[in-house]
Amino acid sequence: MESPIQTTMKHFLFLVAMLTLALEFGCQSDPGGGGEDQKVDARISDLEAEVALQDAPDQEQLKRLISLYEEHANKYPERREVNANFLMKAADCARMLGNNAKAISLYDRIADEFRGTVQAPRALFLKGFLYDTELNRKDSALIVYRTFTWRYKNDPFLDDVQRLMDTLSVQHPEVVEKIDKKDRGGAVVSPAVKKKLEGEKKAGN
Repeated sequence: MESPIQTTMKHFLFLVAMLTLALEFGCQSDPGGGGEDQKVDARISDLEAEVALQDAPDQEQLKRLISLYEEHANKYPERREVNANFLMKAADCARMLGNNAKAISLYDRIADEFRGTVQAPRALFLKGFLYDTELNRKDSALIVYRTFTWRYKNDPFLDDVQRLMDTLSVQHPEVVEKIDKKDRGGAVVSPAVKKKLEGEKKAGN
């Protein structure tokens, strides 16, 4: 059963994803010019314009968009911010298609290859949230959330991630124990929640 914060965040992120896609499908970079990268931009812009006009995007169009986004990232690695944005939109398309495995793969690529871009922490967060709310893989979600807290100590989403970790830890203490057995280094939960869990364990003995 989802906690109120999970439900709220799930609805919020869905709305953000839909709004982002709607805005960005109509606001791509200027395809003018004769460079090869601009030709790919033009193909992306044309297809995004087609998708933006539809109430429900066609699955084949979404697949073509994913392919074009990845083609751009592979051919023009120097355009880091543009590529991070494109790959994030590719992940959004994959989730719209119900292809969670592809979305996670794209989130991994953004988080690992595009560190330092504005999309890297968002990709890591969304990977954990996908594990948490869609795939019900609580252990994987906790590990990703923990990685986020280590990597992005000043990120605006840090408090939200910590609350999600704490909620999971209270609702699924067996998951925390499983992770602790695999990795003794670092705290999976906040000190307050860890103390609460230890107190409950002592009370049950």
